[in-house]
Amino acid sequence: MKTSKRIKQSVILISFIVVIEMAITFLYILLHEGGHALSTIICGGQVTEFDMNILTAHIRPVGTFSSLEESIIHLSGFLLPVIVWMIFILVMTNNNSWIQLIKLLISMPILFTFFTWIIIPILYLNGIAPRNEDVTHFLDSSAISPLALFIIMLIIWVAALFFFLNKTNIKKLFFELRSGSIFGEEENFV
Repeated sequence: MKTSKRIKQSVILISFIVVIEMAITFLYILLHEGGHALSTIICGGQVTEFDMNILTAHIRPVGTFSSLEESIIHLSGFLLPVIVWMIFILVMTNNNSWIQLIKLLISMPILFTFFTWIIIPILYLNGIAPRNEDVTHFLDSSAISPLALFIIMLIIWVAALFFFLNKTNIKKLFFELRSGSIFGEEENFV
């Protein structure tokens, strides 16, 4: 009977994670492209196309932009999801394990997104950066050195990781996931 209950709990947990991750992927893409669109409009341009699906997503900004404005437009696709993530982590103070799990699931893609901004500057220095990437376009339009961007993003990533760990009770969450107490079974967390 205990094994059957554990299997049922595992199926519920995996289903929950899959549904949440699908929603997070959609929301991330929306915020990413929305960041580009918002900055395009703020910089005086127009968005003539907003295409979003799982395989590809892009906006088509139209306007005459300075190098600084182009840099802002390319960076804002990264920044808007990060800002929304930080607000979410700060607002969701409930120590409930399901909330902590959602915080973990939302944080993973955000924290991994930093790696694009950490790795591509190194590729850019070696002349092998992917051409159709926001980071590459940012480096092309800004005056910032790829090495400086690498260092800045690495420092911000470490700060974001510490921010997440400080605002999320990972130790308790993993204990409850391992023990099954996330489902309300009585086990004490030490």
